[in-house]
Amino acid sequence: MNGNISIMIDLQSIWDRMIEFRDEGERCVKSIAYWREKAAKAEKEAAAAKEGLLRLQASIKEKELDLSEKEGLMKRLDERRGLIKTEKEMAALEHEYALAAEARDALEEATLNDMDAASAMENELAGKERDLAAIKAQEAADIETLTAKQKEMESGAEKQLQRFDVRINDLSADLRSKFRKIISSKEGKAITRLEENTCSVCHTAIPVHIVMEAGRGEKIMNCTNCGRFICVEG
Repeated sequence: MNGNISIMIDLQSIWDRMIEFRDEGERCVKSIAYWREKAAKAEKEAAAAKEGLLRLQASIKEKELDLSEKEGLMKRLDERRGLIKTEKEMAALEHEYALAAEARDALEEATLNDMDAASAMENELAGKERDLAAIKAQEAADIETLTAKQKEMESGAEKQLQRFDVRINDLSADLRSKFRKIISSKEGKAITRLEENTCSVCHTAIPVHIVMEAGRGEKIMNCTNCGRFICVEG
């Protein structure tokens, strides 16, 4: 096998390992982002539930004040009964009393409904706060682990790239620039092994005379479609 081809295969192996490190590092970054987004979402949901509960509790207090006012009015109307002298005045008082009683009953029902809703919201909030605490604890632990792994992967990728930069100097000078350009721009694959005379990367059939020439190992041949270097296994 042509010596340059052997070097290219070695360079491709180093580059593939570098890409593996880099990809794993990127997965760590995405996982960190996932946990942060999940924690932020849980925190937002808990805050919204708390805000909703506070609004409802404020509404209950307002209804209780209104209820107190209605009951005060009814009490004052009761006290006026003994002072009424005419049937017309009594009829007017009874009408006002009935309206106040109706309003009081509606407020009592609305207040009780709001209290039931507030109780349910308190339970919901407690659940969301428990979930938030658990997510934050898991987030902290996982992000610490993922950050350490990300740094490890970045270091691994950098070491492989350094190996690549050293090893590429063993390649013939006229091939280095082209090899580096292809491996950097074409899906990280600069050399392709043929599979039944077909490029294993772009899946284009290679003319027989080029396959035969590559098989002799005397010349460096390229895929006629994607331009990658060809490796023919003996």
